[in-house]
Amino acid sequence: MNGAVLAEAVVKVEGNRKSLQHFDGGTVKEIRVKDGDIVQKGQVLLLLDDTRLRSEFNLYAQQYALLRATDARIRAELDGSQEVAFPKDIAGEHQAYLQDAMANQVADLESQRASMAGARQILEKRIAELDEQIEGKQARVDSYRAQLQ
Repeated sequence: MNGAVLAEAVVKVEGNRKSLQHFDGGTVKEIRVKDGDIVQKGQVLLLLDDTRLRSEFNLYAQQYALLRATDARIRAELDGSQEVAFPKDIAGEHQAYLQDAMANQVADLESQRASMAGARQILEKRIAELDEQIEGKQARVDSYRAQLQ
């Protein structure tokens, strides 16, 4: 090549416009670019409103904390503990919600204990009644044996 031709040119992206699509959809909170802006790789072009996602996250976080509180109560029941040892890390930002939930778990534990104590008393009375019946029947057996001799 012995020569060159100089000319002005404009480089364009194929199609000039590119579509953006979010996997979950949502509401655009803020658009940070305008038509014709030159953008860089990694530049934030728009922000999505995260109100719904934050709400869902808080709901799941509360459910998770409640399940951990329930787990602590069940473990206390199984271990025969007098108190529920709630995990220290579950309160956090859900403190007000969890105070009621933890109080309910303690009440459930006390109710379960009272129910078990009542059932135990009933069973102990039934055992005593059966012991008396056994003694009575044994006395009859002894009486029959004495008559046979």
